[in-house]
Amino acid sequence: MKKFLAAILSLIFVISVPIQLFAGNNKSLENIANSTISTEQYYNEKNRVITYKNVNVFVEKAADEFPDLNEVELGKFILTYTGQEYDDLPNDKIAETVEFQEITVTDEYIKVDNEGNSEQLTKQEAEISIEKEASLENSSPRASWTSSNGYMKIETSYSLNKTSGNRKYYVISAKATWLKMPICYFQDVFVIANTATYDDSYNDYGYLAEKLKCCTSTYNYNASVYKNSSNPNVKFEYPSVNSAAIKFDLLSKNGYQCTRATSSHMKLVSSISSYIRYRIIVNSGSNANIQAAYSHKELAVTSSIGISISGISISFSGGGKRTDYKAAPLTIKA
Repeated sequence: MKKFLAAILSLIFVISVPIQLFAGNNKSLENIANSTISTEQYYNEKNRVITYKNVNVFVEKAADEFPDLNEVELGKFILTYTGQEYDDLPNDKIAETVEFQEITVTDEYIKVDNEGNSEQLTKQEAEISIEKEASLENSSPRASWTSSNGYMKIETSYSLNKTSGNRKYYVISAKATWLKMPICYFQDVFVIANTATYDDSYNDYGYLAEKLKCCTSTYNYNASVYKNSSNPNVKFEYPSVNSAAIKFDLLSKNGYQCTRATSSHMKLVSSISSYIRYRIIVNSGSNANIQAAYSHKELAVTSSIGISISGISISFSGGGKRTDYKAAPLTIKA
C-alpha cells in the first residue's frame, strides 16, 4: 500500500511541475518575459509590425529559473508570446527560436476580387467581409449569389539569429493561411524575396499543411521539405540569388478517404496553410527589405507558375488563370 501511495504521489508531482512553470507567481515564464522583453511597434499600411527585443535575455533568465525546461518547450512559449503559431513546425525549427535575440512579426489580411484587384484589410474588416459574403450565399435559396473573392492571411517574420563581425544573420519566414477555402486545388507557389545576402549555410524549410473533414473524422495532411531533402509534393526553387520559393499541389477533398464508406457524407477542406523559412545576412548599419507573395493556380493547365524577382518586386507568370496575394514589404534595420 505504501508503495502504491508513493507511486501516486510521484505521478502527481511529475504532472504538477509543468503547471507550476506557468503559475501566476514571480517565477512564471510569463512574468520573466514581461520583465525582460520590450516591444516596439509601428503600422505598415493597415497592419501592425511588432518587434520583441531582449529575447536572448529572457532565454538566459528562464534557463536559470527552470533548468529542466527543454529548448522545444521554451521555443513554444516564445512563439506563443510573440503571437506565432507552431503546430505544424518541426521540433528543430521550434527549438531554434531560443537562439533569437530579436523577433519582428506582422500579420496582413489580403482580399483579392474576381478581377485580380488586391486590397489590404484589417483583421476585423476581413472577418466582417467574409461573414457578409457567407450570409449572402446562405440566404439565397437558389445560390444565385456567390463570391469568388479570395481572402488570405500572410504572417511575415524576421528574427536576429546571430552577429559575426559586421554581419547580422536574420532568419526570415512567412506563413500563408487561407481565410476562405479556395474553389480550385492545383499548383500554388509561396515565395520570400530579399535585398540582402542569401545564407547558403542554413537549412531552408517549408511545408504545406491542410486539415480535411468528413463526418466525425479529421485528417491532418502535412508535407514538409528541407533544402537538402526531397518531398514529392513540396519542392524548393530559387528564382534568383535573393529569393527562395516552395511549389506544391493542394490536396482537395477528393484526396481524402472518409472513414465511413458512403457517398452521402460531405467531405471538405477546413484549413490550408503554407510556410517558408530561410536565412539572410545584412551588414550592420544598413537596411534590407523582404517581401512575401503567394500565387494560386485556378486552372488545371500543365504549365507551371513562373516566378520573376527584381529586388523585392515579385512577379508571377504562366500557370493559366491565377490569383496573386502580395504582402507589404518590410524593412530590416541592421
